[in-house]
Amino acid sequence: MRKKRSNIDFSKHIHTSIKNSEVCIDKLHRVDENGAHLKEMGVTFINCEGVLTVTGDFCNFVFYKEFHPSPDGEVSDSYWLSKLKEDSCQQPLVFDHEETTKQIQTLRKYLEDNFYDDPKNLRDALAYCDGCDDANGDVEWAYDAYAYGEKPDCIDWEDVPRGTVLVEFLPEIFDAFEEICKRLSLIKKDDVIKNIKKNRIAELKASIKAYYKKSGVIILISVTVLIGLLINKLYMIRILLLGVVAFLIYQTLELLYWSSKEKKYQALINRHTLKINENENMNKDISEEENGR
Repeated sequence: MRKKRSNIDFSKHIHTSIKNSEVCIDKLHRVDENGAHLKEMGVTFINCEGVLTVTGDFCNFVFYKEFHPSPDGEVSDSYWLSKLKEDSCQQPLVFDHEETTKQIQTLRKYLEDNFYDDPKNLRDALAYCDGCDDANGDVEWAYDAYAYGEKPDCIDWEDVPRGTVLVEFLPEIFDAFEEICKRLSLIKKDDVIKNIKKNRIAELKASIKAYYKKSGVIILISVTVLIGLLINKLYMIRILLLGVVAFLIYQTLELLYWSSKEKKYQALINRHTLKINENENMNKDISEEENGR
């Protein structure tokens, strides 16, 4: 399971979906103990006309591609960010002092490990790292002025330490989308388990039904032989009766065996579906509270 990007727990949200030939809308929202909609926690994904529009209480974003939730879906951060910037003035990344500090430390370690045989460049590069540390406490433009303006020749432009993070609310948006995909995945697994259960129970019932038919024939033969024994009292008929009774006992034991297998299989299915049933009941109760308002 992927690590969450934000501190928002979307597992308590209610998922609703509206689909037609022109638009697909997926919503995540919460309700309080009285069934009232919590406006500050809602997010809506609208797929229409080749773009994904995200709106609600976590800011608004437009992605230059449709992203539809699916049982196997997830967010590829770099790909989604490229579609957020494409044909748009939206900036998905912002300067971050902590990430910049980490990059400065990484650069310093790289220099110490690889420039040990070049004392002059190592001295200049380490002095540059110290200057970046000092400038990192200033505003973004001041840091950029030093980091790019005072870069020594021994450091490439792409190695200039400058850390960025996702713009505010994008982590929550990505987590919300993956929560919807997770819900769809649980529904898909539930359907698979139900089909397996249905097919297996049908096989067991067919086996037991076939046994009952066979047992009916055996019982009829046994009754016939018993009547013959009482009337004729022949020695061979006694032997035949004992064989039939032994076979009937064997079939009875076989029936008990299959019955126990069916109970064990039922218990196994119940364990696998318990969590899914709990989630469905929770969503059903909250939906009923909403409808009762």
